Amino acid sequence: MSDDLFGRFAGRSKRVLCQNDGGGHEVRVVREEARKHQDWLLPEHRTPTADEDWLASEESRLVREWGLADRIVCWSSWCQECVSVAGPFAQKCAVVPPLYEPRLVSGSTKRSSNRRSTRLVLGFLGTLCVRKGIHHLLDAVSQLRESYDIRVKMAGSLQIPQEKLVACGDFSEYLGLLSPDQIPGFFEDIDVLVLPSISEGVPMVQLESLAVGCPVIASTRCGDVVEDGRNGLLCEPGSTESLAQCLERVASDARFLDELRSNCRARLSDYTLNACAQRWELLIQEMVEASTRIGDTA
Repeated sequence: MSDDLFGRFAGRSKRVLCQNDGGGHEVRVVREEARKHQDWLLPEHRTPTADEDWLASEESRLVREWGLADRIVCWSSWCQECVSVAGPFAQKCAVVPPLYEPRLVSGSTKRSSNRRSTRLVLGFLGTLCVRKGIHHLLDAVSQLRESYDIRVKMAGSLQIPQEKLVACGDFSEYLGLLSPDQIPGFFEDIDVLVLPSISEGVPMVQLESLAVGCPVIASTRCGDVVEDGRNGLLCEPGSTESLAQCLERVASDARFLDELRSNCRARLSDYTLNACAQRWELLIQEMVEASTRIGDTA
């Protein structure tokens, strides 16, 4: 919806804008990470032209829409933080996560982490790029491989130089793009999903992982899906050291990994249709009550 059309509703109805990403602040955060890790970018991505074009053409429109909105519904606390950086919008923001209905069909839950060997298999599912933090994952595993038997299975679109995969070929496997019917098998083959993103809204792959009983290690900018120490672990975005500490914790303690696995499915109750409807109902009720108070004092 354009801001002109959005503005036509002024005085006629309440205007709610849903925001599932971090807008201009997110673009700048990712661009700064890319600047630090140019060697992980494809040659055509080593100039910030696309980012600059987006910031010049779209950011001002987006900020105008935030200004026109009565409420801004953010998918996560990180999205809310990004919106608040752009202007005095914090009081307008409310966090309402997206609806998730499991689409993966699996005959059984994840196996126990009393594994047949001491090997820990990590999974990465998504675009292999700096924004997703793939460089921190491969660097962290490289640091730990002398002490632990860790392997990484990666699937998704490849947006890093091929030589980066070649350099870590002895502990990683790139599967390319997966079809929907291949994804359940991917989760069955891994012990932990890892998503150390620099900035994202709410990657649904986390919920798909939890739905089949596979714990998640994610950065604090991947939405609010992972409960640290309960169904996974949280790492600091952009920190190989923080990620390596999380990986070492699950690699060194099979019992802890079992505990994480046992709590995975409980988190899904916060993303059901009923849970999301209740949050929206509460938000609408707050808006109606606020309008009533304004009318009473007019």
